[in-house]
Amino acid sequence: MAKKTAGSILRAICELGFRQAFWYGIHKAGIYSGLTRKQLPMGGFSNGMDNFLCNGWKHIPAPAQLADVLGDHQDALSQQANEIVSGRVRLFGAAPVDLALIPDQPLLHALDYGDRVEKKDIKFVWEPARFGWVFPLGRAYTLTKKPLYADAFWSRFEEFVEHNPLNAGPNWTSAQEVALRMGGWLFAASVFQDAPSSTVQRMNTLAVWLYAHAARIPPTVNYARAQNNNHLLSESLGLLLAGDAFEGSRESANWRRMGRRLMTEGLQSQVADDGTYAQHSMNYHRMMLSLVMWATNTSYSQTLKQNAILLEKIRQAARWLIAQIDPLTGYAPNLGSNDGSEILPLSICDFDDYRPAAQAASRVFLGNPAFEPGPWDEFSLWLGLPLEVKDKVVREPTSIVHRIGNDRQWATLRAVRFVSRPSHADQLHLDLWWEGINIARDAGTYSYNQDPPWENSLAGTRVHNTVLVDGLDQMERTGKFLWLRWAQAKIIAMADQQIIAEHDGYRRLGVIHRRSVEWDGISRWTIMDDLLPVKMRGSHQICLHWLVADQPWDVRNHTISLQTTHGVVEVNLSSSSETHLSIIWAGKIVYGKEMDGYQVDGWWSPTYGVLKPALGINWVVEDKLPIRMTTTWQFPVLPGNSSPGSMTGSPIIH
Repeated sequence: MAKKTAGSILRAICELGFRQAFWYGIHKAGIYSGLTRKQLPMGGFSNGMDNFLCNGWKHIPAPAQLADVLGDHQDALSQQANEIVSGRVRLFGAAPVDLALIPDQPLLHALDYGDRVEKKDIKFVWEPARFGWVFPLGRAYTLTKKPLYADAFWSRFEEFVEHNPLNAGPNWTSAQEVALRMGGWLFAASVFQDAPSSTVQRMNTLAVWLYAHAARIPPTVNYARAQNNNHLLSESLGLLLAGDAFEGSRESANWRRMGRRLMTEGLQSQVADDGTYAQHSMNYHRMMLSLVMWATNTSYSQTLKQNAILLEKIRQAARWLIAQIDPLTGYAPNLGSNDGSEILPLSICDFDDYRPAAQAASRVFLGNPAFEPGPWDEFSLWLGLPLEVKDKVVREPTSIVHRIGNDRQWATLRAVRFVSRPSHADQLHLDLWWEGINIARDAGTYSYNQDPPWENSLAGTRVHNTVLVDGLDQMERTGKFLWLRWAQAKIIAMADQQIIAEHDGYRRLGVIHRRSVEWDGISRWTIMDDLLPVKMRGSHQICLHWLVADQPWDVRNHTISLQTTHGVVEVNLSSSSETHLSIIWAGKIVYGKEMDGYQVDGWWSPTYGVLKPALGINWVVEDKLPIRMTTTWQFPVLPGNSSPGSMTGSPIIH
């Protein structure tokens, strides 16, 4: 990973924008001057509260409504809540682990952690302390009225209060974490308020700590403005929630005003006119929409309604997410950084099922549901949205997402012109879906902070379904999260069954990468990769990479046969030059020659902190340009899988 030099720092300022650099400078000035530390006293506090009104969650469904939406999944919700009562939580939607809220000792002031946060994966400390697990507890309590669910919350709340003094320890380092924890506590205060264990004393203690959480946000909000990502939206939401919860207190008006201003500032700068989100990530896109929907349950609702331009951006963002979802499974391409966040787990659906948030966003911003009724409607129920389907659910064409195919098989091509910093070097990455199987997939993220080679390594070009030239990423990497010399892509042509695009990330090497994706309308997909010379520069090493679902496989004459539950899928390569084939499974060479970077290939990460085996197929050519490499994917012809047109149970795209 390249080191930051004076030149790269200047380039970063130019590419990221002087506005973000300005806010970062203001934040650092507050730290160095000691002003921020004075604003964040460590250990003890006086609450300063005049009043506490529990406006934490406006819409609590009746048990009968919740039971109706859950249907046969009621026991599954109770089992999940019972697991939490027993002290186990599913962080990032993964396998259950012990619920840990006591950080390592001794505790430092929140501002003194600095690099200590980066030296280990702090997300495993932060995630349980977000109290996101309180949502399943609260939903189960609403359904059953069993006191043990409220008891479990209060027990863990008191454990946190005892071992995480004000502004001391890692759970106070990030104001975003503080804001999301506050949101979970306000949900609990609303849902559990009639439980026997919700005593007046406990509710008062909760109010004091909620007030302290709200006061933690403003002193470092300029850092969130410098990041200009989900941090700013989360912290804005925290201020909005606090303004409503403490209505009538001396700070509520200031918190509301600041929250409205910063939420609007963040959404205007982070959401593009076409609905794409600045963090270039499927999971962060869902998080952004969830934050906005949460904000519409606060005083921000009227602000958004009055801003027609911003509201249209959010509508487009909802359309973008809906258009990315596989209608057979509810899953979506694992695009960009995936930190495992699901800030509103308001359904029994899997973490990687995007239908709950997409269905709710479609109702809130587009006026109709995006999918047929199902357990994913619970999210909408908790927002107080009517569940009736007014119009027939149909899919209409959209150009927001570069996607072709139908509901049974489809492909989406990553081709973007960056105006905000990229998270992955993934131009012209192709996701291919067939019969609900993400057959050619994005590797995901795994971890931001682990020992080499796992320091956010899946962000590189090497593991994406695209072309690597001379072993170099498409962009210049100067840190775990920072790419410079952004590769820019453009769509050359797009039709019902074909997409052609190119990017300039390798222009510095004298190479342009152009990709054509074509579907025959039945069962055959043809991907042509042309490596074109900008000017004659001799030979280049070209590595075409495919990350494939872990299936039994066989190789014969450059044709790879994959045995799936629906039949054999054949992957064939032809090239204008001689190719060498290597296959990597779980970081091990299982066919062909050893190659650079293989340790991080042959893996995919469905959510944060989880690695699963996959097949990394690498076709390598070394020759003079131009070079053409053609990959064909031949699927078995199954009943109904060749019919184009609208998709059963698929999204409405207005």
